Amino acid sequence: MPGIEKYSFFDSTIDDERNYSAQEFADFFKSVLGTGILNGGENLQVGCENNSMNVFIKAGEAWIEGYKYSLGSGNLNLTIDAADPTQDRIDRIIIRLDKTLENRYIKAFVLKGTPGATPVPSDLTRNENIYEISLAQVRIIAGKSFIEASSISDERLNTNVCGLANSLIQADTSEIFRQFQDFLNEKKIEYPAQWKAWFDLTCATQENVLKTYNENLGEWLNTLKGRLSEADVTYLDSQIQENKQQCDVLFQSVSKGKAQIASALTDVGKPTQSDATFQQITDNIKTIDLRQDNFNERYSTYEMVMMYGFNPGIIMNGGSI
Repeated sequence: MPGIEKYSFFDSTIDDERNYSAQEFADFFKSVLGTGILNGGENLQVGCENNSMNVFIKAGEAWIEGYKYSLGSGNLNLTIDAADPTQDRIDRIIIRLDKTLENRYIKAFVLKGTPGATPVPSDLTRNENIYEISLAQVRIIAGKSFIEASSISDERLNTNVCGLANSLIQADTSEIFRQFQDFLNEKKIEYPAQWKAWFDLTCATQENVLKTYNENLGEWLNTLKGRLSEADVTYLDSQIQENKQQCDVLFQSVSKGKAQIASALTDVGKPTQSDATFQQITDNIKTIDLRQDNFNERYSTYEMVMMYGFNPGIIMNGGSI
């Protein structure tokens, strides 16, 4: 079957009338704009005055299946039927598109629910002629003669029953994604192969470097071995051992000296651990108050001489006691 071209909307002429139905316009808008309220905020928001069975809808606009609904600057009041004396019910505040010939309108209604122990709201009607969106649920408390704001549940942003009208024009990214996926699949094969080739080359290079190093080291050791007599080797070994012993003695002497200095610092009120670093010991020494009065208050001259082997009075005053 050959394709059929269709186009709209053009002006009429005397010889060529162009007539378009409301449904054709609605189909056009339906193809570019989804069903729902326009914008959020207070647009078509449902409220109450907390002192009656009335609710109101604030001004706003909506698109329903390509048809536009507008509510002017004032609020639209709707009256809720009286509450059941014993059971709660849930009503809905709806906007109804009715395309039947006898109606042809978009208006707001109260969709009354059925009272029950666990009440549920009535289902919305959506068929070829009638399409309803729900702005809010209103819980009607049994025996209560007025509606409070806490009984109203906003449904305007619930896409299952209302939602926001949005553009239906979207870029088709399926072909771009397919091309990217093909590129990715190709690189998944290419990159691991490149990595393996680089890794194998690196390993081989490092093995050659290590092999060359070991060979050079072996040659040097063999050369050195050929130049040294057994007496030379024995002598070098004895020197190494002697140096090691001297290092051990020096280490012990330094450690002992540090411990003695630490003890002396602790005695003059500067607690210092025996394994403190030289920097810590230096910092503690710098904090000692060397004024003669402080020394005389803490220790006698005899104690100074006995502990440190010097007379602080001579050092401080440049003379004898």
